Amino acid sequence: MRKENILLLFLAAIVLLIIFFPSLGWRARLLLVPQSNQNIDFKNLALENESLKTEIAKLQIMRSTSSSGTSGMLQVFVYSNYPFNLKSQLLVSGGAGDGVKTGQPVFVSSPSSIPVLIGKVTEVFAKDSLVETIFDSNFQLSVKVGSAGVSSLLKGGNSPRLTLMPKDAKVNEGDAVYSSEQDYPFGMPLGLAKNISLSSGQFFEEADLETAYNPNDLQSVFIDTNYNVKSIQ
Repeated sequence: MRKENILLLFLAAIVLLIIFFPSLGWRARLLLVPQSNQNIDFKNLALENESLKTEIAKLQIMRSTSSSGTSGMLQVFVYSNYPFNLKSQLLVSGGAGDGVKTGQPVFVSSPSSIPVLIGKVTEVFAKDSLVETIFDSNFQLSVKVGSAGVSSLLKGGNSPRLTLMPKDAKVNEGDAVYSSEQDYPFGMPLGLAKNISLSSGQFFEEADLETAYNPNDLQSVFIDTNYNVKSIQ
């Protein structure tokens, strides 16, 4: 039999192996077309390059969002934002192994180096956690407004609202809003009072809470793992 016919029969056998017995077919293909060390090295370098790019991207995110006012806090990456069933929760990369506990306050950094309160940890897993934010409809927090320290109840939602402020409260547009509840560090900023108006019953004043960040754009947040949460567990 001519060498050409033998080669054709051999190639046909390889094709049949790939069709009917894929694993055997690919092994035969590797024997016929062995990968050179150069090709293997190139693939390894490409994988290492992708890994390095990923690490550089992480460092850039951490550098762009870090703040001197958040030193000592655990910086974690935001995996995703869950705005469902009128909830707004963040899944973050820190978990029990990092010292994260239920009830610990969560912050975003700010240009002024003062961390801004965004919510608290509600569920902790081995390597990640869920954070309930002020954009969750179930979120409520006692706060103070302005230099006069007007008491108010912050109610979470897509547009967080300041409620139950006295009708004669000395609250002005742009007044700072800060925490005043025992479950959180006192005096942590949350945003500014905007669009002040009377409640539907005309007994109280209300206002929107304006934040300087978009929750959908958050790439990392900070968890105060040193905060004592015994009172809320």
